[in-house]
Amino acid sequence: MKQKRWIILPVTLAFLLILLFFSLSVQAQARPTMGLTPTPTPTKTPT
Repeated sequence: MKQKRWIILPVTLAFLLILLFFSLSVQAQARPTMGLTPTPTPTKTPT
C-alpha cells in the first residue's frame, strides 16, 4: 500500500498546475484590457 503515495503526489501536483493555468486563463478572459491585448476588442463589427 506504500505505492499509493507515489501515485497521489504527482496527481496532486498536476491538479494544482491545472488549477493554476485555469485560473490564469479565466483572469485573462475576464479582463482582456490588462496589457495582454493592445488593441481593444471589436465589440461592434461594421458589416
